[in-house]
Amino acid sequence: MKVGLVVILFLLATVISSLLSRVVPGLPRPLVQIALGSAIGSLSTWYITLDPHLFFLMIVPPLLFYDGWRLPFSPESCYSFLPCIADLANLTALINFGTNWTCRDTASQSDIFDMKAACGLSNTSSSLPSK
Repeated sequence: MKVGLVVILFLLATVISSLLSRVVPGLPRPLVQIALGSAIGSLSTWYITLDPHLFFLMIVPPLLFYDGWRLPFSPESCYSFLPCIADLANLTALINFGTNWTCRDTASQSDIFDMKAACGLSNTSSSLPSK
């Protein structure tokens, strides 16, 4: 019941922020939404632990849909982003490579077995339960 009320409150705050940003044209909508969110958070007496699954279900898909909706559809404009995409892909690969290389050098073999034991995995290769 509390989650449903929070979702309705989020939707109501979104509608209010949209109306406020239309009434005051110079006021950006994200600032209104941040202000409303902080006001709701400071005035509320509820303590709600936000489940990451709920966050990814309620917040991220509308943002991705909106960004996808605004993408240009002409091939010329899509190709203009190619250098930026290639630079970000290379940077991500370098960061991933550096992080994995650093972690590989610092972790010893006993640490890996301790991590397996902490996760409930056995050190043997057999995954069948013993009788």
